[in-house]
Amino acid sequence: MSVSRGSTYLAKYFRLSVPIGTTLTIDMTGGGFDTYMYLLRGTDKNGVLLAQDDDSGPGTDSQIIYTTQAQDGTDFVVECTSFAAGVTGSFSVTAT
Repeated sequence: MSVSRGSTYLAKYFRLSVPIGTTLTIDMTGGGFDTYMYLLRGTDKNGVLLAQDDDSGPGTDSQIIYTTQAQDGTDFVVECTSFAAGVTGSFSVTAT
């Protein structure tokens, strides 16, 4: 269940530890569905929303580019879900 989008959206969560001042590029590539992604500050899915994206990557893929700030700390969570409710499929996520 997606905390950010609601109970009719499925989601996967990934934790990141990143030094302050790092520019993160996070890409979510979907296998035949429209992806949606959130970047949260904190260590779990109830963190503070920092960024969200639908289609900044190629086609209907998601991409977030974010530079971490001192007030963000070093712990982040990426929520990966779909644009449409109830849609699922395989996907890949990369963070550089």
